[in-house]
Amino acid sequence: MAQKYQNMARYIMKKFAFKKMLLAILLMCMIRVPTQGYARLPLPPNSTVNMNQGNSSSVIFSNSPLSVQIVSDIFNRTEYVKALDYAQISASNIKIQFHSKDSSIFHIWKIPQSLCNSRSAIILTDYITSFESNSTPLVNDFCLFSQFEVVAFYTKLSFHSDSINCSLKYYTASKFNVENPNFICHSDENCIFDSFSPFFIKFDKCGNSNISISMTSQIARNNVQPLNCAVNQLSTIAERGNFLVNNPLGQIKDLNCFDASTQFYKVLGFVAITTFFVIIALSIFCCCFISDNQAGVPVDL
Repeated sequence: MAQKYQNMARYIMKKFAFKKMLLAILLMCMIRVPTQGYARLPLPPNSTVNMNQGNSSSVIFSNSPLSVQIVSDIFNRTEYVKALDYAQISASNIKIQFHSKDSSIFHIWKIPQSLCNSRSAIILTDYITSFESNSTPLVNDFCLFSQFEVVAFYTKLSFHSDSINCSLKYYTASKFNVENPNFICHSDENCIFDSFSPFFIKFDKCGNSNISISMTSQIARNNVQPLNCAVNQLSTIAERGNFLVNNPLGQIKDLNCFDASTQFYKVLGFVAITTFFVIIALSIFCCCFISDNQAGVPVDL
């Protein structure tokens, strides 16, 4: 009898392992890194993604730690990226290995290097982030990325440049077209832009000019996991190594952060106070109504 149960247990384990392996194979077959644009890719444990970027660069993000192996005729090198860190990859042939026993979510935005070079920055927001910056002058054009795992974005931006040709071009993940930005902001304009997908801003023809920026970014998301608040340059992984350039936005001033949990408790407190006063008002109204009815009841003598 014991042997029978052991054989049954082995059969169940083998069947489960086969299904798990089959699921992993199916997921691997479904992995399609875009030739350009944004993608959110679910990956099985310990996955490997091979990419030939050509004349493109990629901004990547994952909930799992990963390593990026750069393959070239001259040398091979490997760089490591922590979980929940953003990085930009400008090498041509790369192999990305995910180091997790659980499934991973891999975000990648593949963009022609002619549109975004290796000098990029990212704005991170928990709920609202606002800042001002001055750059004197910009070395060359660059891109400013939003974070990836967000449901909706609201941005308000104004800037001044001493170059009449300088403009800020917005590109969204949902309607990405290299030739047609979704929105263009010019110097000394108040630019308000909403998006329900990740986006980036291309600083176009702004190189060698002085530029000042005032920006507010607000997000909506479907979780309450605490997020960072920062305006940082992106770490770049290239064939020559991993490097971090100076923030292309220049000096960041008056960085203000409002986290989602504080906002949630403020709303909760407002609702609680409002509910309390409504209950008090209804109680007083009911007491007055009952008193009036009792006063109007006829009494037989």
